[in-house]
Amino acid sequence: MAKNNFLPDTLAGLDSWAENFLAKLPTYAAAFGLSPAQVTALTNLVTAQRTAYIALLTATANYHAKVDEAKVKRVDSISSSNGIRAMVKIMKASPGYTTFGGEDLGIEADTPPPLPDNLQATIKAKVLPDNTVRITCVMDIADTYNVYCKRGAETEFTFIGYSTAPKFIDARPKLNGAPEKREYKTVLVIKNTEVGNASDPTTVIIG
Repeated sequence: MAKNNFLPDTLAGLDSWAENFLAKLPTYAAAFGLSPAQVTALTNLVTAQRTAYIALLTATANYHAKVDEAKVKRVDSISSSNGIRAMVKIMKASPGYTTFGGEDLGIEADTPPPLPDNLQATIKAKVLPDNTVRITCVMDIADTYNVYCKRGAETEFTFIGYSTAPKFIDARPKLNGAPEKREYKTVLVIKNTEVGNASDPTTVIIG
């Protein structure tokens, strides 16, 4: 009996399937009723999909490298000996400093920032059409946030990544072919240290 769900439902799974399919297609194509022109057209389409997936992996790796670089540069610009905080401290200690000038530069706080220990992340999770999960986190004054997840029969949350942007994508494939329950929570991070309370967990089902 023919199987309707022979194609994997994730990009990673499809790529592995396609690698095997393309390697063995010439062996069976003629016997299975495909003309050379059809084989060429199909091969071009599947190869283009695999090329796009490889480009996605490369772009993702580059993105994370740039995120790490931006975090380092941010810390340097704010906290180094010649950084923003050190120079603002000098300016505010100068006899010529005025509150008007400070406000004009944006170095006078209107209200005191919330205490880090009082922070709590707020998140939403949504399953996207490609079965990846988009996590949206309200970051408040945090530099970044860590993402934790438990899925399937797991009983403990495990760290799966971090983000300096409000959105984080969990692109991990399912553990098996069945629908999978995933529960997420995030913790805000300031200066590489987790602060405040973890978000309330949110749950999705990947079909």
